Amino acid sequence: MSILILKGYGLTGYDALAYGFSLVGGQCKIIHLDELIKKKELLLEHHVLVIGGGKTFGDYLFPGKLFAQKLKHYLLHELQQFISQGKLILGLGNGFQILVELGILPFVDFKKHISFLPRNFNSWAYLSVQTTTPCIYTKGFQGMYLPLLSSYSFVYMEQQTFETLQKNNQLVL
Repeated sequence: MSILILKGYGLTGYDALAYGFSLVGGQCKIIHLDELIKKKELLLEHHVLVIGGGKTFGDYLFPGKLFAQKLKHYLLHELQQFISQGKLILGLGNGFQILVELGILPFVDFKKHISFLPRNFNSWAYLSVQTTTPCIYTKGFQGMYLPLLSSYSFVYMEQQTFETLQKNNQLVL
């Protein structure tokens, strides 16, 4: 499986992500966002797009906002093609916040209904996996210990949004 991992503008952990995917047979290419913008066709040559964590553009306006705007301005059409072909996108930490800002997540207008509030968190945590979720990234897992580090780790949403996510099996951990 061909995996494209983004780097640049404050994204971190891309080498560790590539190593982890390579352990399970993934063929990884790490690419700076600016290089991908110049070679847009590279996106569609891969099966998975990974946007890792970090503090893109220092999170000066809001976590992931400026990075998402750059993606939206230069690569939105290609991202929509990528998704329509059934290919996968994984956003971790700041990468998830970027996906929220892009507005490309299914079923719920996340940008409208979900807020990330400042709260420093730095710890290992055991996260249970919801076995009914269709998420391929957690298939076969009951739960796992993961290191969690975030400046915007508190997620707020209305009860109706939470219930919609639950009904659609979008709450993975």
